[in-house]
Order: sequence, then structure tokens, then C-alpha cells
Amino acid sequence: AMEPHASDRYATVMNMLLDWGFDPGKDKIDLSAAPVNEMNPELMKKINEPIYDADTGDETLVNLQVGEERKKERKRRLATLAAAVLGAAIILYLFGTNRIENPPATSPVAETEQLASQVFPVRTIAEPAPPEAEETPPADPGKEKYDRALNNAIEAFNAQNYEKAAKFIAEAEAQMVTGDTKKYKQLCRSELEKIEIQKRKNLYDFFVEFGNFAVVKKKTSGLYGTIDDNGFEIVKCIYVSTQPSGNNRLFQRSDDLFDLYNPEGKLLAEGVTGFE
Repeated sequence: AMEPHASDRYATVMNMLLDWGFDPGKDKIDLSAAPVNEMNPELMKKINEPIYDADTGDETLVNLQVGEERKKERKRRLATLAAAVLGAAIILYLFGTNRIENPPATSPVAETEQLASQVFPVRTIAEPAPPEAEETPPADPGKEKYDRALNNAIEAFNAQNYEKAAKFIAEAEAQMVTGDTKKYKQLCRSELEKIEIQKRKNLYDFFVEFGNFAVVKKKTSGLYGTIDDNGFEIVKCIYVSTQPSGNNRLFQRSDDLFDLYNPEGKLLAEGVTGFE
């Protein structure tokens, strides 16, 4: 009754039961809810009459043979459908195996991409080449000795051990002469010279300034003379005493005579008895 086409609908309940496997000879129908004497004879008479379908205008012949024909028709349809499915499965199997064993040289997608690349060529951007790894130069024994000696020289210089620093500078220059070796060599020389000057000055007792010099008394002899800023004697320390004479200075010799010197250390008079 729910089929959309009239030709596919059951004409009667009996046809539907027969299609479902109802056997009138074996199965029974309980008609207690509707006694036979209450059934409309006219309705029963019209069971085998044609019925007009108002929806489609088709006339459907209602009879007991419709059920059997429907069953046969459905079996034919099922057989046709099964054969079609089986045939399709065989074709898919054969063609699928052939494609796996003998794959095409190029797929349709690849051919399409190839054609597109010819029509619209792809411009590739060249990637920059990776930087070449820098080769580590072999170790230079001379450079290692130089670095070690220079570092030792700097440490010794900062510790005010200038003599040791000068030795390390000499070791560094034995490998190579650089601006650093020249610099620290000069610094060491200057500091060592200061030390030597101070050592020379320590040999004297300071007495008085005299022009650009200093009148001193030598510690070892107790005799007088003059020295310059570098501790070198200008007027030899051979005099037993000294005294000023105007802008000049008299130095008494061991024979009680005097020698006269100006502030520049120049001898003005020698072996004199004295001056006012």
C-alpha cells in the first residue's frame, strides 16, 4: 500500500500474504473479529474485479495470480542484478591485476602536470650554497711558543718582575718579532733602567742641590762630589769637604787646596787656597 507506483502495490491483503509465503492449505486465518455473516457480499464479489487507480490512471487487475507473478519477477530481477555484480567484480579484478602488473608509463595526473609545466614553466629560485666549512690550519709550534712566552712576559711585567719579563720577551722574539714584543721590550728596558738609576743613587747620601746636579757624599769613602739625575758622578767624589762660593762651589782636596766648580759642573779654578 506504501509503494509510490500503483503497479508495485499489493492489490489485496491476500496477495501480500501469498508473497510473504502464506499457504492457504496449511495456514489458517482467524476471522473471529469479522464473522462471515457480517461480511459484505458485494465487497467479496468485487475482489476479482479491476480497480482504477486515481493517482496514475492505471488499471490493476486483482487476482490471485498476481502474487506468483510478482515473485517470479523479483527473482528475475535479483538474478539479473547478481549476474551484473558478479560480472563487474570479475572485470575489476582482471583490470586491477593488469594495472598492478603493468603500470602505465605515466599517469593522467603526471601527463597533466607535464603539459602544465610546458605551458606555464615554473621558475625555480636557486638556493644559496651552504657556506664551506673553514679548514682548521695545522698547529704552528713556533706560534704556540711565542704565545706562551709573551703571556708569561706580560704576567711577569704586571708583577713588577721586569728582569723575568725581559727574559720571556727574548724567548718570544726568538720565534717572531711583533709589535707586542717591541712594546714590552721597551717597557722592561725603561723599568730596569729606573732600577739601575736608583741602585746608583743608593750609593750616595744626598747633601744639597747644586744647579742641575746634587752634591752628595759617597757612602763607601765619605768623600764629596756631585751626581746627575741618572746617578752618574759629574764631580768626582774625591774631596774631603765642600762649601759655596757665590753661585759656584769650592771642593776641598786632601792637600787642603780647593777646586772651584760652576753649577754646570765645569772646573773654574784648580788648587787654590780659597775665595772670599
